[in-house]
Amino acid sequence: MKDRHTHFMRLAYELSLKNRHLPDPNPCVGCVIVHGDKIIGQGATQVAGSNHAEIEALQDVEKRGLGSLLKDSTLYVTLEPCSHHGRTPPCVDALIRSGIREVAVALPDPNPLVGGNGISSLRSHGIDVHVGYLMEEVLELNVGFFSRMLLGRPWIRTKIASSLDGRISLANGKSKWITNEQSRHDGHKWRSRASIIFTGVGTVLADNPRMNVRYVETPREPLVAIMDSDFRTLDNPNLNIFSNPKIIICGNASALSNFAYDRGVLPNNIDLIGIDTDSNGLLNLRELIEKVGIANEINEIHVEAGSGLNTSLYEAGLIDEYLWYFAPMILGDCNAPFNISPLESIPEHDYLEMFDLTKISNNVRLRIRNSVRWKALLNSLKEMVRCLQA
Repeated sequence: MKDRHTHFMRLAYELSLKNRHLPDPNPCVGCVIVHGDKIIGQGATQVAGSNHAEIEALQDVEKRGLGSLLKDSTLYVTLEPCSHHGRTPPCVDALIRSGIREVAVALPDPNPLVGGNGISSLRSHGIDVHVGYLMEEVLELNVGFFSRMLLGRPWIRTKIASSLDGRISLANGKSKWITNEQSRHDGHKWRSRASIIFTGVGTVLADNPRMNVRYVETPREPLVAIMDSDFRTLDNPNLNIFSNPKIIICGNASALSNFAYDRGVLPNNIDLIGIDTDSNGLLNLRELIEKVGIANEINEIHVEAGSGLNTSLYEAGLIDEYLWYFAPMILGDCNAPFNISPLESIPEHDYLEMFDLTKISNNVRLRIRNSVRWKALLNSLKEMVRCLQA
């Protein structure tokens, strides 16, 4: 029976993968409804405010004219059905009305508004509920959501494209293109699933990037945030980055107070945030992430920047994951992605772990994560599952 549940849960998980760029700030969720060994309905969570996966699957059953089979069917869903009124009504109410007899849930929802209440509600109405499948896969897909709910902070992933010797641009600043076209397309998939893209003023002024999502069809563009202490980007209104739907410029709080008297009305798509600075005059990134994250329900921060912002995030201990593309070339003694002081000894306890290596044509994509934070998330979810299985 467990193998059967795992098989159909994997099909639900694969459905969620297809919509990974859509539902933010909601998690990516997939659902299949099975009668005997036949799938009679399926669905995945849509854009925020639209149907959750369970509702999509139930509607699919009705469209097929198979509603009478629900009372003898099992519903597989990759996250606990919601039990509260949010952007949409509670999914548990729809499941109870449907007459479904059995539900299998991959992971409980750590949102305090749910937190096992959905499972308890289903059980209280006589529905048999199983929990705990594909935990690592579902966590990885929704790592930002789980991090926000369990650790109170978004998951920060920095993307780096470099030569084999770890160089991101030539000494003259030129960097187009180190990696191949396929790697660049892959990078846009990661942009598309992010809540917000972070970049630095140096990158914006030097490269004039758009920082939007291309090569991926999506109705949802992530927010874009520019780390710009003195708001210099506003002196360049024709920059490509300003074509994005929503731009947040993060600068020195004192510079922001002066700015209000010096400049005219901002375009509707630009917000300014003032952040305190440290003793070195650098923005307090923890404060910034808290301000931006809470206001915008940020799950994943996708960083595309030069050594300045990368180094600041690294030294503040804020990077959770590295998305590193390597191209087979040697560039020599030029610009590196980090500018930290040399260590005097090899670290004895390395908290980083490599967990994915993918060949992309003639490039390689390496994914590295903070194993301490990853294990904290996984262990918290395992404990929730254990309690719900008891």
